Formats: sequence, C-alpha cells, structure tokens
Amino acid sequence: MILISAAVIIALAGVYLLCLAALAFVAPQRAVRFFGGFASSARVHYLELGVRTLVGIALLAYAPHMAFASEFRVFGWILAVSSVVLAVVPWRWHQRFAQTTVPYATRYPRWLAAGSFVLGLVILAALAKGS
Repeated sequence: MILISAAVIIALAGVYLLCLAALAFVAPQRAVRFFGGFASSARVHYLELGVRTLVGIALLAYAPHMAFASEFRVFGWILAVSSVVLAVVPWRWHQRFAQTTVPYATRYPRWLAAGSFVLGLVILAALAKGS
C-alpha cells in the first residue's frame, strides 16, 4: 500500500509540473504571480514544505522501482532535506529570499514552462518505465 501511495504521489507531482508548464506557457503572468505566492504567508510556506517533503519521501520509497533509480533517490533526498532545513528557518527569511530571487527566476516564464514540462515528462516516463 505504501508503494502504491508513493507512486500516486509521484504521478501527481509529474502531472502538477505539466499543468504548471501549461499555465506558464498560456498565461505567463499568472504563473509569475503563482510563484510569487509561495512564501507569502506562514501557512502557504508550511504547506509548500509539507508537499515537497511528501514528494521527497515518495521518491525515496519508490525510486528503486523507477527508471533512473539512483538519480530519483538523490532528487528525493534533496527535496526532503531542503524542506526540513526550510522548516526550521523562520518563514520570513524564506519570504525575503523569495522576494529577492523569484523575480529573477520568473523573468523568462516560457523557460520555466519548458523546464516544468521536461521535468514532468521525465518523472512520468521514469515512473512508467520502471522495473
């Protein structure tokens, strides 16, 4: 049951990235506003970290059953550990960091769309082609 749940979480993450790519391509300014809202409040901050941690743990659990298992295991560790680190840092620090970096990261929303699309496809393909 845990493996099925992990696979569903990973599949949802891949679909989320594909939807994010579509949004950034079709409505780039909405995507920019979406990214700007991640650290807008403590509630959103901790929700983001919870989702990131959940996806990271799912990748750690299911990576052995995916194509590129070692790469996805590393990606899972990065997501989980960075989320835990951000959870112990005051959310206002994350908010200030986001206010500084998000404008640079969202300067070219079509590139964000392309990156989200590729990552979403890679995740779903690795999930489908796994052992």
